[in-house]
Amino acid sequence: MNYLTTTLILIVLCTTAIAQKKTSLLIENTWGAPQLAAGSYRTTWTYTPQDVLEKSVIEYWTSAQTWGVTRKSHYQYRNHTILEKQLEMSLNTKTNSYDTITSKEYTYYPDGKVLTKTRSNRLNTKPEVLKDSLIYDANGHVVRIHQFSWNTTHKLWQPVQISHFEYLADGRVVKDSILSAQVVYTPFNTIINWRNNKRQFYHYNAQGVLDSTTHYTWILTMNNTDRWYRQFTEKYTYNAKGLLKEMLRLNDHHFPSRKTEYTYNPNDSVHQFIEYIPAMNTGWFPWRRGTYTYDDQLSVVENKAKDEVLLFPNPVKDHLTIQLDHEVGENYQLILYSMQGQLMIEREIVPNETLLLDRSGLHPGLYLYSIRNEGNQLTTGTLVLE
Repeated sequence: MNYLTTTLILIVLCTTAIAQKKTSLLIENTWGAPQLAAGSYRTTWTYTPQDVLEKSVIEYWTSAQTWGVTRKSHYQYRNHTILEKQLEMSLNTKTNSYDTITSKEYTYYPDGKVLTKTRSNRLNTKPEVLKDSLIYDANGHVVRIHQFSWNTTHKLWQPVQISHFEYLADGRVVKDSILSAQVVYTPFNTIINWRNNKRQFYHYNAQGVLDSTTHYTWILTMNNTDRWYRQFTEKYTYNAKGLLKEMLRLNDHHFPSRKTEYTYNPNDSVHQFIEYIPAMNTGWFPWRRGTYTYDDQLSVVENKAKDEVLLFPNPVKDHLTIQLDHEVGENYQLILYSMQGQLMIEREIVPNETLLLDRSGLHPGLYLYSIRNEGNQLTTGTLVLE
C-alpha cells in the first residue's frame, strides 16, 4: 500500500441518474504544466448505462501536439455497485495492442467494509502479487492494514509492512504509521524483524478542523543512532464555505517548498488545482495544474431525488449523518470510490432510519457520494472532509 497523504483529493467516479435526472459525472481530468506540454496527462472516464464507472483512459501530450493513449483501466462489479476487480492495461507498441499489467481484486466483510485488496503485477520484468488485509475496531475505524507479498519460492504470503492508525475519542485520526518487515528464512524457522518506516501526525485547531499534518521518515545511520526525521509539514486553509482552499508544504527547515491552491464550481465540486514551487526572487512559480471536467448536467440542483436524502454536516469533521426519506422496501447503499475507482466505503441505508457514518480512515478533501440499490441510482452529491 502506498503511504497515505492528506493532500490527495479523492473523487468518486460512480455517479447517477434516476428518472432521467442526473447529477454531475466526472468525465475528464487534465494535469501537468500550466500550458499543455510534454509531461502533461489527461484521464477520461466512461460509464455504463447505469452510470457506474466502466473504463478510464490515461493519455499523454505528444510532440505531435496530440493526445496519445498510454494506459486503460476496466472495472468489474457485483450487482452493478460492488467493485470486485480492476484491470489496468498498457499499450504494447510492438503489437499495437493492450496488455494487462495489473489486476486488483477486492473482498468484503458482510457489513460491506473492504476486507482484502489483492494486486497482481503481470509485468514480465518483475511479476509480484501483493495483498492488503484491513482490520477495524468496534467503531468501524481502520486500525491496521497488513500487506503481504506472495513468495513464489516458499509458496506463502510473506509480510511486507503494517500500517497502524490511531484516533481521538471522537473518531478523528491523529496518527498513522508504517512498519516494514525484514524476513529471513532459515532451515528451521522464519525470522521477521520489524522496523520503523514512516509516520504522520494530524493536528487540529480549536474548532476541531484539520490544521496541519507532519510527516516523518525513519533514518538508518552507520553509528546506531537511528531516528525519526521530519520530512515536511502541510498546513491547510479553507474558504468561507469550509472547502479546502490552500495547502502549503514546509520543508524540514520550515521553509515553504510547495503550495497548492484549489478552486471550485458553484455546486462545490472541485474545478482546478494549481501547484506552485518557489521561484528565485519572484515568489511562487506555477508548476503544475489539474483541471476537472464534468458532464453537461453539472449545475442541476433541482433533482427531486436529492430532496429525499439529507446528509449533514457538510463539510464533515468527524461523523456524517444520513437520513433517507423514502418508501419502505428495498434498502439502499451509500458508496464512495477513489480517483482510481477503488471503493472507499459502502454502507447500507435503511429508509426512514438514520445512519451515522464515521469518516475515520478517509483523508481530507473532496468526495462524491452515490446512493443506489441493485436496480436504481437514487442520487449523488459532493462531500467535503476537513
